[in-house]
Amino acid sequence: MRIGMHTGTIIAGVIGRTIVRYDIYGKDVLIAKKMEQNGAPGYILMTDDSIVKLKRALGYNIKADQLMTIYIKELEKNITGHLIKN
Repeated sequence: MRIGMHTGTIIAGVIGRTIVRYDIYGKDVLIAKKMEQNGAPGYILMTDDSIVKLKRALGYNIKADQLMTIYIKELEKNITGHLIKN
């Protein structure tokens, strides 16, 4: 199992009247999806934003086993991912 983790802002909404669906949108959802897609089985791939938030909120010091650079074409941007053993 691969896990991708990113922290950011989203827009959420309910769609439909007869069949109701709840969904989330935004660039941060796309980044989290790319983290999961580019991860490795048995690892969590986290962005810098998530690592900073966990350290501030809970005092966690997370050390990456490997750093990865992921290019997100839709945002025309490189994101640094921290690969952490699950």
